[in-house]
Amino acid sequence: MKLTPSVGLGPPKTPGDYRVVDIDGVQMHVPGDLDSPFPLVIKLRSLFGFKSLQLEGWKLI
Repeated sequence: MKLTPSVGLGPPKTPGDYRVVDIDGVQMHVPGDLDSPFPLVIKLRSLFGFKSLQLEGWKLI
């Protein structure tokens, strides 16, 4: 069981397990079993010059 989503560059190793969605103009491969009643939003965070992407809108239920 995976508790948090992960972010990686490029398509997933098993593309059949994912659905492709457009989130804020970015093509994302979202796990097919991720059912979020909230809109998914990508945010760019920067801390001490290190940048990271954060996915908002999913909750562990």
